[in-house]
This record gives sequence, structure tokens and C-alpha cells, in this order.
Amino acid sequence: MKHFLLIFCSALLCLTFAACGSTSEPQPSNDTGLQDADSPSETDLQAEPEETDISNNLKGEGSVDAPAVEGTLIEADYGSYVLPDGWYEFDQISTPEKIFYLKEGVSTESVISNISVECGDSKYAKDDHLEFRTALVQQLGAQASAAGMQMTAGGSYTEAGDVLYIFTISNDVSSTVQYYVIGDYRYVLIHVTDLMDERIPDVNTIAAAIADSFTWA
Repeated sequence: MKHFLLIFCSALLCLTFAACGSTSEPQPSNDTGLQDADSPSETDLQAEPEETDISNNLKGEGSVDAPAVEGTLIEADYGSYVLPDGWYEFDQISTPEKIFYLKEGVSTESVISNISVECGDSKYAKDDHLEFRTALVQQLGAQASAAGMQMTAGGSYTEAGDVLYIFTISNDVSSTVQYYVIGDYRYVLIHVTDLMDERIPDVNTIAAAIADSFTWA
């Protein structure tokens, strides 16, 4: 992944991070109590964009966070991506709209770290990704701040050359990472729920590899 990190905002970390709020055990979930920022409010949309022009900072070399991996090509109506070896679809809660992936060999008798992939619509053309970014930063930043959590955000390109935004909201015991691959009036979201489980230390590396490999249909 051609990657750089740019800090947009942060909030003091005070509260316990509820990584699985709406799905009971043994089903994994990426419901953190923070919404995916796919439908920014009108207030968000009308706000002035930040002065930093991320398009000038997106770099074109390097693959630090998503090393080459072997895996299975997953094809959907909207595009395709590589699911690295050692991970599988968790059919019990996956839907046609949102697919959940778990690490092989790890018990699901309790909630575990997981990855989901879905495609959604946006109000923004691909060339207007800076406006989409501003809405994402404002909405997720406000949610993180209200919950007393810390948020960082970064930008990158996928191997196919699409703009990729990465948002991490975390505390000492868990985190959620949202990878947005930007398309024309749509996006793909790769969503990580990381419970800092020592059995699944590579969950973020796997999610980064999925995001990096994504190609629009």
C-alpha cells in the first residue's frame, strides 16, 4: 500500500471502548457504538473544508502497511479483492451487503476480532473526495470526541490507484479501523474491530491488504 499518515484530529481517551455493542456472543460484530460515516449530516456537508489539501500529500511509492500476501480472489458486483490465506467468511452473520471475515482456528465461543467488507453510496463524485473526507472527519471526529476516544486519520492510494482514507478510533483495550476506498458516488468500507486478542495479532495487516487489493468492477 502506498501510504502516508496525516493526523487530522484527536480527543482525550476517558471511557471504556465498547467494541461489540449490538451483537450477542458468539457472533463477532463491528458495532462500536460509532456509526460508519456513510451518510454525513447536512451540517457536516455545509462545513468549511480543512485547509490541508490531502491530494497534494498522497504518495505514490512504498508498500509498508500491506505486504504482498497469498489469498483467494473475492468477486462482488461492485468489485474484487484478495482475502488473505488463513481467513474465512463467517456465514452466520454475513449478508449479501456486508461480509464478515474471521481468522481460521480461533474459537467463536466469545466475541473476537473481525473484519467486514461492504459497498455503499455517497453524495460525492470521485474527484470530489476531499469534500467526502471533510464530512468523514467531522462526523467520526465528533462521535469519537463525544465518547472520549482518540481518533487519527490518514490517506493513501490502493494498488489500483484509488484514493483510500483510513480512520482509527481507539483506547488501550480495543480499536476500530475504517478503510474507505473512494469511488464515483460510492465507496467500499473495510471495517476492523480489533479487540487486541493475542490470537489475532494480524487483523489490521489483513484488513490493510484487503483494502490495498480492492479493484472496482
